[in-house]
Amino acid sequence: MADIAQALSEALKLHRAGEMILAERLYRQILQEEPECADAWHLLGVLTSQSGRHLAAAGCIGHAIGLNPNASTYHNNLGLAYQALFKRDEALACYRRALELNSDYADAHNNLGVLLRDFGKSLEAEEACRRAVQLKPDYAEAHHNLGIALMDQAKMSEAIVSFRRALQLKPEFAEAHKNLGVALLDRKKYDEAVASIRRALELRRGYSAAQKALGDAFWEEGKIDDAAACYRLAIEGQPNYAEAYNNLSIVLMKQGKLDEAISACRRALELIPEYVEVHNHLGVGLKLQGNLEGAIASYRRALALHPNYPEAYNNLANALYEQGNSNEAEASWRRALELKPDFADAYGNLAMMLYRKGRLEEAAAILKHWLGCAPDNPVARHMAASFTGRNVPARAADDFIRYFFDHFAQTFDKKIEQLEYHAPELVAVEVARALGAPRAALDVVDAGCGTGRCGQFLRPYANRLIGVDLSPAMLEKARARQAYDDLIEVELTAYLQAAKTESCDLIASADTLVYFGDLKPFTIAAARVLRSGGSLIFTLEKADDAQPVEPGFLLQPHGRYCHTEHYVRSVLRAASLGLGQITPGVLRLELGRPVHGMVVCARKP
Repeated sequence: MADIAQALSEALKLHRAGEMILAERLYRQILQEEPECADAWHLLGVLTSQSGRHLAAAGCIGHAIGLNPNASTYHNNLGLAYQALFKRDEALACYRRALELNSDYADAHNNLGVLLRDFGKSLEAEEACRRAVQLKPDYAEAHHNLGIALMDQAKMSEAIVSFRRALQLKPEFAEAHKNLGVALLDRKKYDEAVASIRRALELRRGYSAAQKALGDAFWEEGKIDDAAACYRLAIEGQPNYAEAYNNLSIVLMKQGKLDEAISACRRALELIPEYVEVHNHLGVGLKLQGNLEGAIASYRRALALHPNYPEAYNNLANALYEQGNSNEAEASWRRALELKPDFADAYGNLAMMLYRKGRLEEAAAILKHWLGCAPDNPVARHMAASFTGRNVPARAADDFIRYFFDHFAQTFDKKIEQLEYHAPELVAVEVARALGAPRAALDVVDAGCGTGRCGQFLRPYANRLIGVDLSPAMLEKARARQAYDDLIEVELTAYLQAAKTESCDLIASADTLVYFGDLKPFTIAAARVLRSGGSLIFTLEKADDAQPVEPGFLLQPHGRYCHTEHYVRSVLRAASLGLGQITPGVLRLELGRPVHGMVVCARKP
C-alpha cells in the first residue's frame, strides 16, 4: 500500500459514513501493510466496539496504546470498551490516564462523569461533567449527563436547566427529552413531563425507558390503567426490563390483580435476583393473598440484602403481627423507626398495636414523639388527639381521611368482614322501614360511600344514585360494583353545601359520621338539600351514657368519634329535621368487643 496516511483517511471517511464493513476491511489491509500503525489499531478498536465486539475492541486499542502510550484518545476509547464490558475499575483507570495526558480533554471528563455515577459518586460525577461543559460549552451530551448527576442528588431544578440546555444544542436528543420529563415529574409538573416524554417516544420508536417513564407519570396522576399499559409496552420493547416489571407489579396490586402482580415480581427477580425492592413488593402481594409465610420470607430476603430497609421492617412487622407474633412485630416496627424517624406508617402501626394490647401510655408516648418529628402530619395529629384528648378537631381532617382510607382501600372489605361489620346492613333495614317498597324513583346520595357496600341496598330505591367520598382509592373500589350513576371525590359536607337546594330525596351514610365530632354543619347542609318529606339515615357510635361527654361527642383512642343521643336530637332540631327514630345496634367488633351504635332516621317536614 503506497500511502498509509491516505488509506487511513479513506478508511476513516467510510467509518464516519457508517460503511462499517468496508471501513474494517480497509483498516485490516492497512495493518497487513503496516502492523505497527497505532492509529489503525485504535480506529479498528473503535469500530469493533461500535459494532458490539467490546472484548476485541479492548484488544485492538490496547495494542495501539502499546505502540503509542501517550495518546489520550486511545486511553479514553479503551475506557469506553472496558465500561461496555462492565470492567469499571479498568475503565476508571483509562479515563484518569487520559486526563493525566490531557487535562482539557472534554470527552474524557464527560465519560469519567458517567462512570462515577455507576460507582455511586454523584457529586464527583457532577464535577466531571461540569468540567466537560466548561471546556466545551456546546457539548449536548455532557449537559445531559450533568443533568443526570444533578438528578441523582435531588437537585431537580438545576437538572432541568441542564436538560433544557442539552435540548437547545440538540433538539432531537431523545434521552434528554425523557430525562427532562422525569425531572419535571418530580416537580409535579405533570403536563410538561408527559409532553417531554411523549416527544422522546416520537423521536425513538420502541424507547422502553421512555415508556416506563410515561407509566410513572400516569401513576403519579392516578391514571392506573394508562400506567399499566405503558409498563406493558416498555416490557414488550425490552423483555428483560426488570424495573418495568417491578412498577407493573405495583400497578397490578392497585388494580387488585394479585396473581398477575406476583408473576411480575417473580419475573423481575428472575432477571435481577437481588432486586431488593421487588422482594419487598412480592411480600406485599403475598400478604394480600393471605400467604403470610411467603410474605414474611420475602421481607426477610429483602432485609438480608439490605439490612437498613425501613419499609421492609414495617411490612415484616405487619405480617408478623397478623400471624400473632406481636413481640417480633414490635421489634421490627421500632427498628423501622430507628432507620426512618419520620416513618408515618410505622408510627401508626406501632401505636395501634400498643393500643390493642392495652398499653395506652406507651401508645401515647409513641404518638407524642411522632408529632414532635412531624407536627404537620395529619395522621399524627389525629391519632395524638385521639389518645391524649388534647387539640381534638371538630371532625377528622380531610388529609387524614384521604391518607387513611387510600392506604386501607385494598384490604378494607376483607378486614371489616373479620370485624363483623354491620353498618351498611343496619342502614338498609332502616331505609326499608322508612321508605317501604323500593320504586327506583328517588334521587339518592350515599354520603361517604367508601367501597360502595351500601350501593346494592340503595340502588333499588334510586332513579339516580350518587356516591360521595374523599378517598380516590375507595371510590375505585366502589366503581367496580357498578351500582352508582356517579361517584364524586369531595368532602361530603362541602358537596351538600354546594348542591342544589331541595334536590335529593334520601341521604344515607353508613359508618362515615363516626369521623365527625360536630354534626351541625353536616345536618344543616343535608336539610337544605333534602326535598320536603326526604330522609336522612345514618349510623353513629354511641357514647356511654354513664360517661360525661361534652359537648356531646368524644374522640376515642381508635380514632373515631362517639356521640350522645341527647346531642344527636339537639343537632337535628337545630337543622329543622324531624326525628323519626333512633335504633340501637352493634356496628362492628373492636378488640373483640361489640361497638354499640345508633341508626338515626330523620325526615324533613
